[in-house]
Amino acid sequence: IVAVNAAGGPVGLTAAIGLCLTLALVWPFDRPSPRVVVRSMAWGVLPLVAGLFVIVAALDAAGAVRAVHGGLLAIALLPGWGAHLAIGAAATIAANVFNNLPVALFAGTALAGQSASTTHAALVAIDLGPNLSVTGSLATILWLVVLRREHVRVTPWQFLLVSAIATIPALIAAELLVR
Repeated sequence: IVAVNAAGGPVGLTAAIGLCLTLALVWPFDRPSPRVVVRSMAWGVLPLVAGLFVIVAALDAAGAVRAVHGGLLAIALLPGWGAHLAIGAAATIAANVFNNLPVALFAGTALAGQSASTTHAALVAIDLGPNLSVTGSLATILWLVVLRREHVRVTPWQFLLVSAIATIPALIAAELLVR
Protein backbone atom coordinates (compact mmCIF):
# COMPACT_ATOMS: atom_id res chain seq x y z
CA ILE A 1 0.00 0.00 0.00
CA VAL A 2 2.83 2.39 0.84
CA ALA A 3 4.61 1.67 -2.44
CA VAL A 4 1.41 2.11 -4.47
CA ASN A 5 0.64 5.34 -2.65
CA ALA A 6 4.17 6.65 -3.28
CA ALA A 7 3.75 5.85 -6.97
CA GLY A 8 0.39 7.67 -7.04
CA GLY A 9 -1.63 4.51 -7.56
CA PRO A 10 -5.06 3.46 -6.27
CA VAL A 11 -4.66 2.88 -2.51
CA GLY A 12 -8.23 1.64 -1.93
CA LEU A 13 -8.02 -1.00 -4.64
CA THR A 14 -4.60 -2.08 -3.38
CA ALA A 15 -5.96 -2.46 0.16
CA ALA A 16 -8.89 -4.54 -1.12
CA ILE A 17 -6.54 -6.80 -3.08
CA GLY A 18 -4.32 -7.11 0.01
CA LEU A 19 -7.35 -8.15 2.06
CA CYS A 20 -8.26 -10.83 -0.46
CA LEU A 21 -4.69 -12.13 -0.59
CA THR A 22 -4.51 -12.24 3.21
CA LEU A 23 -7.75 -14.19 3.40
CA ALA A 24 -6.49 -16.56 0.69
CA LEU A 25 -3.27 -17.17 2.66
CA VAL A 26 -5.02 -17.68 6.02
CA TRP A 27 -7.94 -19.78 4.79
CA PRO A 28 -6.00 -23.04 4.12
CA PHE A 29 -4.69 -23.03 7.71
CA ASP A 30 -7.69 -21.77 9.63
CA ARG A 31 -10.56 -22.40 7.20
CA PRO A 32 -12.84 -19.74 8.63
CA SER A 33 -16.33 -19.76 7.24
CA PRO A 34 -17.00 -16.69 5.09
CA ARG A 35 -20.14 -16.24 7.17
CA VAL A 36 -18.03 -16.09 10.36
CA VAL A 37 -15.63 -13.57 8.80
CA VAL A 38 -18.51 -11.33 7.67
CA ARG A 39 -20.25 -11.57 11.08
CA SER A 40 -17.07 -10.69 12.98
CA MET A 41 -16.50 -7.47 11.06
CA ALA A 42 -17.32 -4.16 12.81
CA TRP A 43 -20.02 -3.08 10.35
CA GLY A 44 -21.15 -0.27 12.62
CA VAL A 45 -18.01 1.66 11.73
CA LEU A 46 -19.08 2.07 8.08
CA PRO A 47 -21.79 4.68 8.83
CA LEU A 48 -19.27 6.52 11.01
CA VAL A 49 -16.74 6.71 8.17
CA ALA A 50 -19.45 7.79 5.71
CA GLY A 51 -20.51 10.48 8.16
CA LEU A 52 -16.94 11.74 8.42
CA PHE A 53 -16.84 12.25 4.65
CA VAL A 54 -20.17 14.12 4.85
CA ILE A 55 -18.68 16.42 7.50
CA VAL A 56 -15.76 17.27 5.21
CA ALA A 57 -18.07 17.98 2.27
CA ALA A 58 -20.27 20.20 4.44
CA LEU A 59 -17.29 22.15 5.80
CA ASP A 60 -15.95 22.62 2.29
CA ALA A 61 -19.34 23.82 1.02
CA ALA A 62 -19.58 26.28 3.92
CA GLY A 63 -16.27 27.88 2.95
CA ALA A 64 -14.33 26.57 5.92
CA VAL A 65 -11.45 25.39 3.74
CA ARG A 66 -10.77 28.94 2.58
CA ALA A 67 -10.93 30.23 6.17
CA VAL A 68 -8.53 27.56 7.42
CA HIS A 69 -6.18 28.23 4.52
CA GLY A 70 -6.05 31.92 5.50
CA GLY A 71 -5.43 30.99 9.13
CA LEU A 72 -2.61 28.67 8.12
CA LEU A 73 -1.00 31.46 6.12
CA ALA A 74 -1.07 33.69 9.22
CA ILE A 75 0.29 30.94 11.49
CA ALA A 76 3.06 30.10 9.02
CA LEU A 77 4.41 33.63 9.51
CA LEU A 78 5.15 32.98 13.19
CA PRO A 79 8.88 32.88 13.94
CA GLY A 80 10.85 29.64 14.32
CA TRP A 81 9.19 26.69 15.90
CA GLY A 82 6.23 28.81 16.94
CA ALA A 83 4.52 28.08 13.63
CA HIS A 84 5.05 24.34 13.95
CA LEU A 85 3.79 24.24 17.52
CA ALA A 86 0.76 26.42 16.69
CA ILE A 87 -0.16 24.34 13.65
CA GLY A 88 0.44 21.17 15.66
CA ALA A 89 -1.83 22.37 18.46
CA ALA A 90 -4.58 23.41 16.03
CA ALA A 91 -4.44 20.15 14.07
CA THR A 92 -4.37 18.10 17.29
CA ILE A 93 -7.43 19.85 18.68
CA ALA A 94 -9.29 19.52 15.38
CA ALA A 95 -8.42 15.83 15.04
CA ASN A 96 -9.65 15.10 18.56
CA VAL A 97 -12.87 17.08 18.08
CA PHE A 98 -13.74 15.89 14.56
CA ASN A 99 -11.59 12.73 14.16
CA ASN A 100 -8.37 12.66 12.16
CA LEU A 101 -9.92 11.23 8.99
CA PRO A 102 -12.02 14.29 8.10
CA VAL A 103 -9.28 16.59 9.40
CA ALA A 104 -6.76 14.91 7.09
CA LEU A 105 -9.13 15.19 4.12
CA PHE A 106 -9.86 18.80 5.00
CA ALA A 107 -6.17 19.63 5.55
CA GLY A 108 -5.26 18.17 2.18
CA THR A 109 -7.13 21.04 0.54
CA ALA A 110 -6.40 23.70 3.15
CA LEU A 111 -2.63 23.07 3.01
CA ALA A 112 -2.43 23.58 -0.76
CA GLY A 113 0.32 26.06 -1.52
CA GLN A 114 1.81 25.94 2.00
CA SER A 115 5.49 25.30 2.54
CA ALA A 116 6.67 21.73 3.01
CA SER A 117 7.58 22.57 6.60
CA THR A 118 4.06 23.82 7.39
CA THR A 119 2.49 20.81 5.70
CA HIS A 120 4.74 18.38 7.56
CA ALA A 121 3.95 20.04 10.89
CA ALA A 122 0.21 19.65 10.23
CA LEU A 123 0.56 16.05 9.09
CA VAL A 124 2.59 15.07 12.17
CA ALA A 125 -0.14 16.51 14.38
CA ILE A 126 -2.92 14.84 12.39
CA ASP A 127 -1.16 11.49 12.88
CA LEU A 128 -0.02 11.81 16.50
CA GLY A 129 -2.54 14.22 17.99
CA PRO A 130 -5.62 11.99 17.73
CA ASN A 131 -4.02 9.56 20.16
CA LEU A 132 -5.24 11.83 22.97
CA SER A 133 -8.89 10.79 22.81
CA VAL A 134 -10.88 7.64 22.16
CA THR A 135 -12.63 9.29 19.21
CA GLY A 136 -9.56 10.97 17.72
CA SER A 137 -8.77 8.30 15.17
CA LEU A 138 -10.59 5.52 13.39
CA ALA A 139 -7.86 3.07 14.44
CA THR A 140 -8.54 3.78 18.12
CA ILE A 141 -12.28 3.39 17.62
CA LEU A 142 -11.70 0.02 15.93
CA TRP A 143 -9.38 -1.12 18.74
CA LEU A 144 -12.00 -0.17 21.32
CA VAL A 145 -14.57 -2.24 19.41
CA VAL A 146 -12.21 -5.23 19.59
CA LEU A 147 -11.52 -4.66 23.29
CA ARG A 148 -15.24 -4.41 24.11
CA ARG A 149 -15.86 -7.62 22.20
CA GLU A 150 -13.29 -9.24 24.52
CA HIS A 151 -14.99 -7.65 27.56
CA VAL A 152 -12.11 -5.26 28.27
CA ARG A 153 -13.42 -1.85 29.30
CA VAL A 154 -11.37 1.31 28.85
CA THR A 155 -13.05 4.55 29.88
CA PRO A 156 -12.37 7.76 27.97
CA TRP A 157 -10.69 9.20 31.08
CA GLN A 158 -8.39 6.19 31.49
CA PHE A 159 -7.47 6.50 27.83
CA LEU A 160 -6.85 10.25 28.11
CA LEU A 161 -4.62 9.89 31.17
CA VAL A 162 -2.34 7.31 29.59
CA SER A 163 -2.37 8.85 26.14
CA ALA A 164 -1.57 12.35 27.40
CA ILE A 165 1.56 11.04 29.09
CA ALA A 166 2.68 9.35 25.86
CA THR A 167 1.29 11.63 23.16
CA ILE A 168 2.02 15.17 24.29
CA PRO A 169 5.81 14.80 24.70
CA ALA A 170 6.04 12.81 21.45
CA LEU A 171 4.00 15.40 19.58
CA ILE A 172 6.05 18.33 20.88
CA ALA A 173 9.33 16.56 20.08
CA ALA A 174 8.12 15.67 16.59
CA GLU A 175 6.95 19.20 15.88
CA LEU A 176 10.30 20.62 17.01
CA LEU A 177 12.09 18.23 14.63
CA VAL A 178 9.95 19.04 11.56
CA ARG A 179 11.90 20.79 8.83
